[in-house]
Amino acid sequence: ENRPRSLTDDQLRRILEVSTKDPTLRDLRDVTAIMSDTPIRGSVLSQLRWADIDFSRRTLLVNSKNGSMALLPCGPKTLQILAARLVRGPDAEYVLGTSPRNVLIRVSRHLRTVCAGIGVSGADLHLLRLTALKRYS
Repeated sequence: ENRPRSLTDDQLRRILEVSTKDPTLRDLRDVTAIMSDTPIRGSVLSQLRWADIDFSRRTLLVNSKNGSMALLPCGPKTLQILAARLVRGPDAEYVLGTSPRNVLIRVSRHLRTVCAGIGVSGADLHLLRLTALKRYS
């Protein structure tokens, strides 16, 4: 069984449709949209704080794999989702709330389930990042 190298636009649209219709999948929708639009690792997203986001410059300040700081570009979809999350949780330090790792664990489980339902096997957070990288290449 071949793991997909990235999601197609249609597969991504279907994941976002399913997760938008079900309010319990809001985090899945947000993480899917952010990670497929911005080449950010799941581990980096879990550590992303509101202080790391420059809305006016449309960038995220993140720790890169080698330990240095890097600026990641943000698309308009990502900025819109981040702005909505900020409104919902203005007191949280982290973008994904008070338990970012738990959010990503739950999102990973939901992503596998939703993707299996649309015929995509082996989906994980890394696949979302690969989708963003494909768009930037």
